Amino acid sequence: MKPVTQPAGHSFRVVAPPPVLFFGSFAVGVTLNAFWPLPLHVPVTLAALGAAAAGAGVLLALWAALTFRRAGTALEPGTAAAALVTHGPYQWSRNPIYVGMAAVCAGLALVVSTGWVLLALAPALVAVHFGVILREEHYLSQRFPHDYPAYQARVRRWI
Repeated sequence: MKPVTQPAGHSFRVVAPPPVLFFGSFAVGVTLNAFWPLPLHVPVTLAALGAAAAGAGVLLALWAALTFRRAGTALEPGTAAAALVTHGPYQWSRNPIYVGMAAVCAGLALVVSTGWVLLALAPALVAVHFGVILREEHYLSQRFPHDYPAYQARVRRWI
């Protein structure tokens, strides 16, 4: 399906860029672990699964970002959207970049074997949900009043 393109509209504010929220939470978790270890006692097979999840998350986020670029719309949340992208990974998730970043952080938590990273990921997910995604959805509903609600009805927010 081709993206619906319209002239760029107004932008909106997010609490922080999602990479800062996700990878900041990872840094907080690793830092906390340095002072108060919270090991997960991850077996080698689970650590390998974590590495695979992190790699898959990187690939998903890159595919989603390239899909946005090819559609000619801004990648950064909070900027005006030139197109509603509904193809590529966006046909299965309305937020595949955020799903990818979350998978990277969760996978790396298993690789570094610390519970702090998983615990720190939870508030990052809440911040992304309320401080970014809900604001994006409100903006996109206004920007694409016919197409976005239909897209919301057929594609899940996360996975």
